[in-house]
Amino acid sequence: MSAVRFEFDRAAGRAFGYAKSDLVCYSAEAPAELAARQAAGRNPLLDWLAETFGARLTVTHGVGFVEQPADSLAKLQHAVWHHDAFVLAGLLAATTIMGSLVLTMAMEAGRLDAAQAFAASRIDETFQ
Repeated sequence: MSAVRFEFDRAAGRAFGYAKSDLVCYSAEAPAELAARQAAGRNPLLDWLAETFGARLTVTHGVGFVEQPADSLAKLQHAVWHHDAFVLAGLLAATTIMGSLVLTMAMEAGRLDAAQAFAASRIDETFQ
């Protein structure tokens, strides 16, 4: 394996890793206003992800880890590895900053602009 391919696979793996515990999959139950803001900002993106990639992610309340469906992860893994190295570099940077592969993929697809994606990644902080 070439060094370039190794680095590509490593970067893709790091970006994809966020799908296993994506920020948008962890919601608050209370206060009600925060839960409503999270649902309004995240649920349409999760629906878009399921429709676009066939990857329905599981959402939970709280911070306890939730296992994501293997078939959904496989589809997202394929989508991440489908990018070229230049796009992957931006994808990894944005995913790391926002803590969310979902938000980054939505931004890349034009579903959100950068400001909207960043704001969606900071719903909890903005609320507080």
